Amino acid sequence: MGKIEPTQDNQYGFTPDRFDGWLWGKGDRILISFVESKHPGKGHFSELIRKIEESGKCVSVPTPLGKMIPILKAWGFVPHFELDPVFTDVEVWER
Repeated sequence: MGKIEPTQDNQYGFTPDRFDGWLWGKGDRILISFVESKHPGKGHFSELIRKIEESGKCVSVPTPLGKMIPILKAWGFVPHFELDPVFTDVEVWER
């Protein structure tokens, strides 16, 4: 699993002027974990998800914060549980 940090040339628009945090690349999935928009309400997060999906990757959001759950539901994401070797069962949201 590879850590993806915000860079100016990031193919998903995951840039340091828009986001704090990092993504994780794992096969055909991009996990959005510990990501915070620097400009909430500007659509940068929606654009990030769209660009990841347009690249052919699945967007996964493990254990989202409470305020993220209504947003994920509105976008058609649903939760399921996955077995993680370190954390046991982990709630992951995907479309």
